[in-house]
Amino acid sequence: MAEAVEIARATVDETPAQPPTWQYARAVATYANTLLVDDDFDVVREQAERALAAARAADAPWVQADALVTLGYLSNREGRNDEAIKLLTEAHKQAREARVLGVELRAAYHLARAHLEHGDLAAGGTVAYEGTKRANQTGLGLAPYGTDVQHLHFQCHYADGKWDHAQEIADGFPVRVTSLPEASLSSMALFIDVARGNPVVAERCAWIEPFLSAHGFDPFIARALFAEHALWQGDIEQALAEARAALDAAYEPPWGFFPSAIRPAAIALGARADRAVHARAAGDDDTAAAELAAAADLLQIAREGAAFPKRPKFILGPEGRGWLARAEAEYRRASGDNDPQAWQAVLDAFGPVYAYETTRTRWRLAEALAEAGRRDEAAEQWHQAAQGADRLAARPLRRALDDLARRARIGTAERHGDGEVLAALTSREREVLRLIAAGRSNREIASVLFIAPKTASVHVSNILGKLGAASRTEAAAIAHREGLTAQPSGR
Repeated sequence: MAEAVEIARATVDETPAQPPTWQYARAVATYANTLLVDDDFDVVREQAERALAAARAADAPWVQADALVTLGYLSNREGRNDEAIKLLTEAHKQAREARVLGVELRAAYHLARAHLEHGDLAAGGTVAYEGTKRANQTGLGLAPYGTDVQHLHFQCHYADGKWDHAQEIADGFPVRVTSLPEASLSSMALFIDVARGNPVVAERCAWIEPFLSAHGFDPFIARALFAEHALWQGDIEQALAEARAALDAAYEPPWGFFPSAIRPAAIALGARADRAVHARAAGDDDTAAAELAAAADLLQIAREGAAFPKRPKFILGPEGRGWLARAEAEYRRASGDNDPQAWQAVLDAFGPVYAYETTRTRWRLAEALAEAGRRDEAAEQWHQAAQGADRLAARPLRRALDDLARRARIGTAERHGDGEVLAALTSREREVLRLIAAGRSNREIASVLFIAPKTASVHVSNILGKLGAASRTEAAAIAHREGLTAQPSGR
């Protein structure tokens, strides 16, 4: 990156500032962009404002847009999110009108991200969707910012609870990845595949694994989700190992941990709390004390990440605040003080828009209330969590709720039979199953439903896994037995 800065600066020096030209404005804007790597925001702002003035003098609106993106990014990083959204919105508009796709996608990414960090998922999702359409229409879906807007489009719908739509997006992300952009998209798909316990998780992990140490690939997201998957599977050792690897990726000397460390720290805290609870119940005070000490270290990491020493003006968004509150609550659970008030604080921090996070927080809140003897309140939280888990088809969470229902004698544990398994299918998976029952091939299913053949293949794999069916024939038999009528032969 130092070489890029030197080249950009030399280009500015060698380009005449007068008379005003778009070439000079572009050179300064590019120099400002390269300086972002050093986090010297005062210098970046000075150069971006210089580029903006030069672009206006040269009547080069697309270069103005590029400079505005840099200024909007700076405002966002310094905690002035309303100002950032205003600047980025103007940049996005100018870039679209000028028909300069690279700048448009850059603006779309940073604008959607600012909306997401502000908790405005609807606005963020709309901008990211438009960016995704533009990237795919122009063959830039796997190019820089093309993959980024796809990430954000998925993330907005994952966060707001529109999971059938989020699953559609995730199923379009490659499973058998052969490049860094594909591996990055597949890592994002793990958010919903892990949360739903989809069988494709194992295959995604296997294909992502070789890219984890590849130059240019950020392993943080994949590692954190590997940890979450292992924790749902009850493999605490693996969960802790993956969380540690994710934390390593979120650390930069001499500054310390970034905000991205909060989530894996909270996941690891949950694993430590589980161990401490079991040890305490078995009378193993030494193990409980060791787990609590390890949990204290993790809580310190989460707090340091939230403080973000590298950027003192940084303001943590609602999702980050929710995960930090979860880390605090998990530490209380590890200490033997599973405080309902701590879990209520998690619920309040996430707010109503983060559907899955509020749902699984209600699970822990119900558990804490039950332990405190507040059974009626526990039952109310349990029922809200169960309804949310069923609506999202979040099967690992639902199993945890069933376990809590049996242990605390609150709620009603879900009965598992063919009918219940069929009920767990998404609306799209039901459509696919009807077509399987009609004898359609994957390519035919794709044609009927206007989806890609690889997306149809992922749907079929998920359906077989959810039904416990060994073949398409067995899945079709289950569909017939459960009264799921096959589609007619025509569209």
